Amino acid sequence: LHDALPILYPIIGDIKNPIYFTNAYDFTNQLSNAIGNNNTFNKEYPIQGKQAINHLDAANSFFSIFNPKIKVKPLPTGLLKILSVFKKEMKPVKDMAVYSEKSKEQFVAHQAGTYKDLGEHTLSVEQYAKKLKDSNFYDYLLK
Repeated sequence: LHDALPILYPIIGDIKNPIYFTNAYDFTNQLSNAIGNNNTFNKEYPIQGKQAINHLDAANSFFSIFNPKIKVKPLPTGLLKILSVFKKEMKPVKDMAVYSEKSKEQFVAHQAGTYKDLGEHTLSVEQYAKKLKDSNFYDYLLK
């Protein structure tokens, strides 16, 4: 019975604005480049990937490669508003969705020196999904 049920990945809210996605591989490389680097002391860096893509498209691209059994489904803000009336735990989720819908991320990593000081991002959403799948790191999710 478990195998017959779809695995769902919910997209919270009606977010259509693109986000500069990063990934754990590129982020940890940047973090390791910061450690012991005198040029990075007492500086803040925006961590952004190079690829601007909305959350729904990014999730669909990722799971189409990583595990096509995982289905991406939007959880609309209107539904979150109704749920938050009945379950107080949903109010912060609804508030986050409303905030995210109104936000438009600007690409600022270059002007802040992120790539110069910490290194470039190397993987797209699709490349990261393939890297994870090929590494068998999350095998328990693929069953």
